[in-house]
Amino acid sequence: MRSQRKCFWVSLVGIFLIMTFSAAAQDFGEAPEFSALVAAGQLPPVEQRLPEIPYVVDPVDGIGRYGGTIRTASVNAEGNGDDTRIMGVPGFMKPDPETFAIIPQVPVAMEACEDRMVYTMHMRPGMRWSDGELFDADDIMFWYESVLLNEDLTPVVGVNWRAKGEVVQVVKVDDFTVEFRFAHAKPYFREFLVHFWDWFPKHYMQQFHPDYQDVDILAEMVAEAGYDNWWELFWN
Repeated sequence: MRSQRKCFWVSLVGIFLIMTFSAAAQDFGEAPEFSALVAAGQLPPVEQRLPEIPYVVDPVDGIGRYGGTIRTASVNAEGNGDDTRIMGVPGFMKPDPETFAIIPQVPVAMEACEDRMVYTMHMRPGMRWSDGELFDADDIMFWYESVLLNEDLTPVVGVNWRAKGEVVQVVKVDDFTVEFRFAHAKPYFREFLVHFWDWFPKHYMQQFHPDYQDVDILAEMVAEAGYDNWWELFWN
């Protein structure tokens, strides 16, 4: 059934770009704070920290300057200035600034079958969390199996993860490939991913989850943090 589906690719990165990047001998810049950490031996060189295929942004007005102070205001005491969206997490997909087509941003490519029931996400090998651990298919599977399908953390699965009432199936194909299988057509799934980033670093978050942590240890952690339930600690 799967092999009979007609699928196509939505990708900015193909063999040509891979060859271009591999052939291009170039130096990569970084924030002065990171350069100091590299010099002190506390951080690997920037070339070693990049993914195999870096996501390259072509700035409209040129590369900005590091440093300075940002002051923001918020109508929410816990807003941290988010009202102004000075900083934000990139969505998995984004609109192309010229054509407005939905293209990959965090993944290398996104394959959609013609019936819009199956989407295959090809993640960016070598992409890492802030602590240096790899961001791979296991993190997405952790989100799916232990967060989305966990009734304590997700009492109601939202419409974006359903098709005609049925919850999506997420399948790990390999370390950097994940399939999203819907029971019915989901034609705007890529558009939804423009605004979505709720994946979790499994290696860190599993310590707060009863599927992975000893229940007595987790209970102590919950009490020490001043919560009544483990899911409150998890979300915080």
